[in-house]
Amino acid sequence: MADERQGVLIELEPPTLTPEVLAAIRDAKPGKPGRKYGARNKRKRAMEEYMAKFAPEVLETLVARAIAGDHVCLALYMERVYPKPSRVAVQIEAPAVKTPADAREAMARVIQQAMAGELAGDEAADVMEMLKVFLAAHNINTLSDGADAAAVMEDPRKVFAERLARIRATKGDGAL
Repeated sequence: MADERQGVLIELEPPTLTPEVLAAIRDAKPGKPGRKYGARNKRKRAMEEYMAKFAPEVLETLVARAIAGDHVCLALYMERVYPKPSRVAVQIEAPAVKTPADAREAMARVIQQAMAGELAGDEAADVMEMLKVFLAAHNINTLSDGADAAAVMEDPRKVFAERLARIRATKGDGAL
């Protein structure tokens, strides 16, 4: 094969495929797993073990120089050793959420705290989303407010019959 660049003829030879390369190509099939996630080669593992030996001394030196006023060490410490947390845990005053009624009460409290400025908007939205998921998991289309949850655990057939009777009574004609 020939390649002509700026009037100069360059002879290119095809790469030679060694038996090892051919075996690797032959074994590399779609869908066949490669290296496992997190796997490291021997050189990387050896380097990590070597660096781990000196980590305490390096950290002490870094902290000492940061305290002494070295801005680069201070920035390195703040970025790598003590990074800014991506999210902060939110604590709200609400009762334990065990029933849908509890979830609705907690949602009302979250809204009040957000309106009072005690919770940031994104924090309130995150808590509300968790409470919505809780409500969706407990979504039962009945006429009850969730207070008879213990009765369902005792005798679900009896509770179902009572609920069905209430639904029929609200329809007025006695039929669904």
